[in-house]
Amino acid sequence: MNFLNTDNPFWRAVTKVIHLIWLSLLFLICSIPIFTIGASTCGLYYAVQKNIKNDLGNPTQQFFRGFRESFKQATPFWLVLFALCMLFSFDLTFFTNYGADGHPVFYGLRYVWYLMLFIEIIYFLYLFPYISRFRNSWKNILLNATLLIVRHPLELLKVLGFTAFAVFMVWFLPFLIFIAPAVCIWQVSFVMEKLYSRYMSEEDKEFERRRYSVGEDLDSED
Repeated sequence: MNFLNTDNPFWRAVTKVIHLIWLSLLFLICSIPIFTIGASTCGLYYAVQKNIKNDLGNPTQQFFRGFRESFKQATPFWLVLFALCMLFSFDLTFFTNYGADGHPVFYGLRYVWYLMLFIEIIYFLYLFPYISRFRNSWKNILLNATLLIVRHPLELLKVLGFTAFAVFMVWFLPFLIFIAPAVCIWQVSFVMEKLYSRYMSEEDKEFERRRYSVGEDLDSED
């Protein structure tokens, strides 16, 4: 094996790691305005699917293509999720403080809002990968994401497990924030793509095989 050959497994692995770091940085930078987090997540999923898994294009180009194409649908969904998150956080603080002052009903209501936050996190993990992969109406996006969540609990546990592990690793080793987002999305994508394939027609599957063949990027023809 020629060590200096950039096509050998070692250098290909190094390139993948560099791309994962770069995509994570793009995700973090583009998420700074807050309202762009949804589109940034879509861009990250799109780039991981295209570049990391299928060697198409370069990571920057694929990230911003996914970001741009998903922005109009991803942003309203994210703003709703963010508003709900702020509301739940306020309510949690309110119920906790009143519960600490001797109001057990308010103290117990905290757990209702914990559940609501948990459900919101689940929708975050399912909505934006779907938006980045498929063009659909707002109603169908929400409906299809809900069906994927309800019908496939085992896959949901896998997605939550990958995400929880990534969060834990960043909490334990903060510098991993510079690679964890892309790695987490990469792991989640294996679960999501298997789910998507279950509901795709043979014609759609053939299009996807061509779309993600090495060296063939059909999206660039749109």
